[in-house]
Amino acid sequence: MSYLTSVRIPVFLICLTAIFFCLLFFISNIFTVKTINLEGVNDLYGIRQTKGQNLILLNIKSVKENLYKLNPTFSELTITKKYPSTLQIVVKLSQKIALLRVDRGYYTLTSQGKVLSRTRSEKLDNGLTVISYYQNFNYDDYHVGDIIDQTDILTALLLLLELRKMNFVISRLDINGPDMLVFRTSENQEIKASSEKKLEEQLIDLKNLIVKIKVENINYKSIDLRFNKPVIRIR
Repeated sequence: MSYLTSVRIPVFLICLTAIFFCLLFFISNIFTVKTINLEGVNDLYGIRQTKGQNLILLNIKSVKENLYKLNPTFSELTITKKYPSTLQIVVKLSQKIALLRVDRGYYTLTSQGKVLSRTRSEKLDNGLTVISYYQNFNYDDYHVGDIIDQTDILTALLLLLELRKMNFVISRLDINGPDMLVFRTSENQEIKASSEKKLEEQLIDLKNLIVKIKVENINYKSIDLRFNKPVIRIR
């Protein structure tokens, strides 16, 4: 003979459970990402994946890593949660500074050596310095988002950035070896530097020389920063 045992669930427990799930649904709906505000760009690859996610549980670090991976030309992303349902994203674009001549094309570079774009076109951006490197890179050696980490190239790019801050217009940069970085100005002058000497020392030497050149009104042909005492060649 079998006995059936009925279990009665108290009414208040059923009501409590129903209230809990209603509250959970309400909170989930309220804190769902519905709006994404972008500053600095009009669109981002991968950003639509965040819509519909719970803003409270959204992992900002994971979102950043994914967006950097999908948008390698950006230098900085700031993501802020604005409750109840908005994601604020501020984008800072990487600044192009030079064109590196490679086999069958060019790489557009930042001052940190990041490849922003690749082109086979002969129509170049006139505002960028064209770099000729003594080793010929293949066009497919690097892709957008990659970093060219050769010490001589990185040193040359950082020095190029500093020269631009000092109002030098560098039309061409020839890297003929680690100890021969030749910056050619729009006024047909040369500034020679080395990746084997501390960059800070070369910058100090250059700034001191520029002061002297301006005070004494020196018409120079070249400045060589590679030695302990910089050398100036007069026209």
